[in-house]
Amino acid sequence: MVMAEHQDGQRDGTSSPGKRDLTPRSPRHGPPPGEAGGTQRWFEPTEPTRGMFTGSPRPGDGGSEEQAIAAGAVPAPRAVIAPRGAPRDPLRLPRRIGPAPGTTPPLLDAPSVPIGLRECAGCGAPVARPGPSGAVALDGVCEGCGHRYSFTVKLRPGERVGRYTVHGVIAHGGLGWVYAATDDNLGGDDVQAWVVLKGLLDAANPEARRIAEGERRILTTVSHPAIVKILDYVTHDGEDYIVMEYVSGLSLTALAEAGPPSADGRPVPPVVADILRYLLRVLPALGHLHRMGLVYCDFKPDNVMITASGVKLIDLGGARRLDDRVSGYLSTPGYRAPEIDDDGERPAGVDRAAPSVATDVFAVARTLARLVLGRFPGFVDAYRHVLPPRRAHPPLREFESLDRLLRRATATDPRRRFPSTTELADEMVGVLYEIVARTEGPVPPLASRWFDAAGHPTGEAGPAGPPAAWEVLPDLRIDPDDPRAPALAAGPDEDPAALAARLAAVSPVTTEVRLSLARAAIRAGHLEQAARTLDDAATAAPQEWRVDWYRGLAALVGRCPGLAATAFDRVYSQLPGELAPRLALATALADVAARAGSPAERAAARERAAALFDVVSVIDPGVTSAAFGLARCRTDATGKLDAYQRVPRSSFAYTAARVRMIGVLVDRAGRPDVPGVSLAALLRAAAMLADTLLDLGERRRAELRRDILATGLTLLAEGTLTPDASRPPTLLGCPLVERDLRFALATTYREMARLTSDRAARVQLVDRANHARPRTLF
Repeated sequence: MVMAEHQDGQRDGTSSPGKRDLTPRSPRHGPPPGEAGGTQRWFEPTEPTRGMFTGSPRPGDGGSEEQAIAAGAVPAPRAVIAPRGAPRDPLRLPRRIGPAPGTTPPLLDAPSVPIGLRECAGCGAPVARPGPSGAVALDGVCEGCGHRYSFTVKLRPGERVGRYTVHGVIAHGGLGWVYAATDDNLGGDDVQAWVVLKGLLDAANPEARRIAEGERRILTTVSHPAIVKILDYVTHDGEDYIVMEYVSGLSLTALAEAGPPSADGRPVPPVVADILRYLLRVLPALGHLHRMGLVYCDFKPDNVMITASGVKLIDLGGARRLDDRVSGYLSTPGYRAPEIDDDGERPAGVDRAAPSVATDVFAVARTLARLVLGRFPGFVDAYRHVLPPRRAHPPLREFESLDRLLRRATATDPRRRFPSTTELADEMVGVLYEIVARTEGPVPPLASRWFDAAGHPTGEAGPAGPPAAWEVLPDLRIDPDDPRAPALAAGPDEDPAALAARLAAVSPVTTEVRLSLARAAIRAGHLEQAARTLDDAATAAPQEWRVDWYRGLAALVGRCPGLAATAFDRVYSQLPGELAPRLALATALADVAARAGSPAERAAARERAAALFDVVSVIDPGVTSAAFGLARCRTDATGKLDAYQRVPRSSFAYTAARVRMIGVLVDRAGRPDVPGVSLAALLRAAAMLADTLLDLGERRRAELRRDILATGLTLLAEGTLTPDASRPPTLLGCPLVERDLRFALATTYREMARLTSDRAARVQLVDRANHARPRTLF
C-alpha cells in the first residue's frame, strides 16, 4: 500500500466520496477499442527502414522488467531503432526505490493529522477544527457537502480484524487511517505476511451496498503486475475494510516533496523526464482496469508507488464499474475532472457526469502537472480544472509539446481529451523522447502510429522543380480496420485524377473513404472538391483531427500558408508527441515568412519555423528535411552550419548537406567575421570535400574545388590570409602560397573544361585556366 514517507495526503486535497499498453489504435474517435471492447490493431511496424518515424522493436535485456513488458505492466515503446552506441532506452526507469518485499512497514508512533491539514475530502472545506468551545469532532459529516470524514484511529495494535492482526498505522487517506496488519493464516515464526487494511465508503443505501459488493468481487479478480493485489474484504464493528497486499516503496508525492527547497521555499520538482517514465509504467494498469469495465476514479501521486521492482498503482478501494450510476466514488480536489466535481465547483456549462475513462485521463494529466510544476498556487481553487499560464512555469515554456499534452488531456470538454490511456501514453512517449533528446542526448527514432516516413530528403527544389507539399510531408496511413480499406490505396501507376474518380464510386462512404477522396482531390489539384469533402468528413466525425491535416495540406497546395499553419497547429495540439505535425507547421510558417508583408511578420514566422525545425531535427536527425528547413530559416553562417551538420552520414541527403556546408564556409571565408575565421573555414571546407562518402560527380567535385582554391587565392592577394611562409598549411593538398594555388586552380579549370560538352563554355574555361596559371618561362 502506502508507506509513511507521505502520510499527509491532503496536501493537494484528499480522496473523497463523491503499449504502456501502446498497441497502436485506430484513429477513429469515440470509446477506443482498448477501453471498452475488443482489441483493434491500427498499425504495427514490420521491418525497420531508415526515415522519419521508422524502426524495429527494442531488444529486450531480460530480467523482471522484460517479463513485465510481456505481461503488459510496462509500456512497450513505439517501434525503436537502437543504433550501436546509442544511449540507453529513454523509457528506462531512472531508479527503483524501496526495500525488498517482506520488509516490516514503518509504523507511525503517534498518528495524527495536523489541524491545518484537516479538510473535507469531498469539497476541501476545513473540518475537524476546534469550535467555539474548543471541542474538536474528529469524526463527522461535512456541513458543506455531506461527505463523511474521520481522523480517529479505529484499530489498535493487537486488534484482530477477521483473520488479520493489526500492528499499527502507516498513513492517512480520504476515509480514515490506513493500517498495517499480518495475515494469521500465512507466514511463520521468521516471516510475516504483511497486508494493508483501509476503510471503505459508507454504503448506507441498500442499492449502493449491493453494487459495492458486486464491485468488490470483481476487484478481487484484478491481476496485473503494476496493480496492487486486493486480497480480501472484511467487516469489523460495523465498518468495512479492504485488504490489500503491502507494497514498500516511495509514493510519487513523497518523491516530489523530497527535492531541495527552491527560492520560494517549495521543493524543487523532480526531473520532468523521470516523472514521465514513472507514469508511463503505471498507465497500462489503468488501461487494464478500463478494459475490465472499471474506472479507477482517484488517480493522484499518493497512489503511485516506486518500488524495488518497478512502479505500482495502489489503493483500488475507490474503483467502480464504468456503468455504475448509484454508488459513491473516490476522487481528490485538484485531480477531479470538472464533470464529476461538486455543483459549487463545476465550471459553468459543464454537465454533471459519472466517472469515466475521460476522468481518469484528466487525473493522470493533473498528476503529471502537479509533479513537474511543483505545488503551484491555485492547484485546488483558481487552477482546479485548468492549467496555469505557460509563461509562469519553466517546464511548460521550455517544452511546448508537454504544455500541449497537458492542455489536451485536461480539456474541460471530456470529448476533447485523449480517448484512452493508450493514446495518452503514446503521446507521452513522444514528449518524453523530445525532452530526453534535448536534455540528455541523442535518442533512437520512434515509429509513428499515424504517418509514413517523410519522403523528401531536403524539402527543396531539385532538377525536376520544387516538390509538391505531399512529397515534403509524411503521408497519413489508411486505417486498415476500415471496411473499405482495400479499395482505398492507390495503384502504383494510378494518377490522382483517376484515383479520385474511382474512389467516388466506393460505398459505403466511411470517414476513411472521405479522407481518401480529399487526399486524391488535393493531389489532382481539385481544391474546391477537396474542401467540400473535408467539410462532409468534419460533419460526420467532429473530433477527427485528420480533417485538419488535409485542410492544411490543401492550403499549402493552394498557396495559403497562413491557413495551413492554423490547421497544422490544431493537429499539433491533438498529437503533441508526433513529429509530423511540427514538421508540417514549420513548413507552412517558413512559407509564411517568405510571403509575409512586413519585416516583423517575416521575422516572427521565420523564428517560429526555425524553432519547430530545430526540435524535429534534434529528436530525429533522420528527418533531414527539418535540418534543411532550419538552415533556410537561419541567416547566420554558424546557424546554417549547425543545421546541415545534423544530417547523418548514412542519409541520402548527406552529400547535399555537405555541399551546402562547403558553400557556407567558402562564403564565410570570403567575408570573415573575426580574425582567423577565413583560414579555418577554408581548411574545413577542403576537409569536407575530401570526404570519401560524398557522392559527387566529377564535374561537381571540380566546381567545389575551384570555389575553395579561388577564394584562397583571392584572400592571399588581398592580404586577408597571412600564413607562415616557412611552414604554410595545405589546401586540398596544395601549399597555401600564391604560386601553388594558381597552378592548382588552373589545373582545376582545365579539368572542368574536359568535362564540359558545350564548346563555347569549354573555350571560356580554358581561358580562365590560362589566366589563373602563374607566369613561367616555358
